[in-house]
Amino acid sequence: MFALTDDFLLGLRDALEAECGPGADLVLRACGKQWGQEFARRMERELTEYHGTPVQSDPLGLFQATLTELFSHHGWGRVRFDFAHHPRGVLVVGVTNPVMAAVLGTADRPADTLLAGVLAGTFSHFTGQGLDC
Repeated sequence: MFALTDDFLLGLRDALEAECGPGADLVLRACGKQWGQEFARRMERELTEYHGTPVQSDPLGLFQATLTELFSHHGWGRVRFDFAHHPRGVLVVGVTNPVMAAVLGTADRPADTLLAGVLAGTFSHFTGQGLDC
């Protein structure tokens, strides 16, 4: 585990925007998706070892609570889940105090494409489907 300072995150975003222009968000999203998939694999492995059963057999409430705590612990923000649209195949995930949005402050466009990628990668891993956020 490592810590990323506000200055590093701003520098990364600025450097990507200077090098990639409008494609910077795509790069951040792709990096986030890979990061999310690795995060999910590690979470699955560690929880399976700890509980002695596959994560897929855990009750949804336990999985949700664990994911909420892990996201917060790793500094991504506090996630909350809204299953109201589940019958249409949509899970709404809200995030309080997301990392990049907190660093950037008010923005005129979506600010946290890195976190969107992390969420997409995490849920893609656990569902076994290519998902987006």
